[in-house]
Amino acid sequence: MNYDRFRLAVTIQAIGIALTPLIFTWSITKEYTLVTSVSLVFIWIFQVSFLIYYVRKTNRELAGFLQSLEHKDYTRKYSEERGEKTFKEVYKAFNQISKAVKQAKIEKESEHHYFLYTIQHVGIGLISFDEKGKVEIYNEAASQLFNKKHIRNIQDLDKVKQGLSDYLSNLKHNQTDLIKLQVKNESIQLSVKTVEFKIEGRKIKLISLQNIRSEIEQGEVDAWQKLIKVLNHEIINSLSPINLLSSTLINYFEQNGKPKPVSTIDNDTIHNSIAGLKAIEKRSKGLKRFIKSYGSLTMVPKPKYSTFRIQELFQNISTLLKDELLKKKIVITFRVRPENLFLIADEKLIEQVLINLIQNSVKALEKTSKPKINLFATIQDNHHKIEIADNGDGITEEILENIFVPFFSTRKSGTGIGLSISRQIMKLHKGTIATRSQPGVETVFSLIF
Repeated sequence: MNYDRFRLAVTIQAIGIALTPLIFTWSITKEYTLVTSVSLVFIWIFQVSFLIYYVRKTNRELAGFLQSLEHKDYTRKYSEERGEKTFKEVYKAFNQISKAVKQAKIEKESEHHYFLYTIQHVGIGLISFDEKGKVEIYNEAASQLFNKKHIRNIQDLDKVKQGLSDYLSNLKHNQTDLIKLQVKNESIQLSVKTVEFKIEGRKIKLISLQNIRSEIEQGEVDAWQKLIKVLNHEIINSLSPINLLSSTLINYFEQNGKPKPVSTIDNDTIHNSIAGLKAIEKRSKGLKRFIKSYGSLTMVPKPKYSTFRIQELFQNISTLLKDELLKKKIVITFRVRPENLFLIADEKLIEQVLINLIQNSVKALEKTSKPKINLFATIQDNHHKIEIADNGDGITEEILENIFVPFFSTRKSGTGIGLSISRQIMKLHKGTIATRSQPGVETVFSLIF
């Protein structure tokens, strides 16, 4: 509508400009029209000037409006009461656009303030900074973790710990890590997670930090409680019969706190005493073996890394256990995908872990009619993964929670340290060991490197 009116106005003025020279040409051919001819010249000049002004006015108003938007000036108002009808409607449109943009800006600022308010009250520390190290987000939780109220550049954190800024800057996208800090003469351990993204061409790194010291301490307390419970149970089981036998033997040779006469000691007493002493010796050896097993938990050697093929590792283990598996009619299979898959680790320690797990499977398959053990190795989510699966009795959910606790065993002859040592070996390789079980169907142990 506005454009049609503008076009009509320009068209009428253009026609006027075109007609005026024609009239001027006609007038100069007539007598006594000098004044008219001169007047037509001035009229033609006025028409041209007015048309230029009229067109440029629209451009000026539009340019001014766009400059206001560019400089985020939404206070400029355009009068809708004065001027031509065409420009009134243009001004009205300008005012409506300014109002809409201003409202959008207010809403955006409100959302931004809400976002910042939320970030400040999140319990997890958050820091974001650009490629130059300029800090854009540094919430209250982060300031409490570092005991530093404000920072403008990530390098300011070097005052908390030397090299901390380089450490945070070098973290990769989706990387998680742990870091220890000394803050307020107190050691804290932080779980660090990183994401990277771009805003208007700028590369931004957002880091979340969470103090997990309390969780670790609670986990250590739980582990120690379980360990002490097992130690207490095992040692008492060994000392109780030793204590009873010792009292019985003392009664054989002592009465009222005094030694019995030699004449009262017969052959039965001697035989019973020897049997009792042998029982004490046997139980003492058992306790010694238990303590030695405990010591082995703390003496796992550091890994000596080498590169080896997993296919060859499986073949070596199969050869070592071949006779035992044949004797118990257990079928063992192994697959490696891809077949030439390599692993960088301590081959002997990983072999020990696999043998421990296979031996556990062998014991779980004692009552299974068609016993099978499957070994499978592959790469999953950029991690090397080895699985040991069997179709034995399985592990109940209650027992699953304790299988990695040192000395925990459901078998009378078990020491309860095999899985504990296996997990420690995997930790030394910065890997994990996990298990899942469906009793009577399948039990799977997974080694993830």
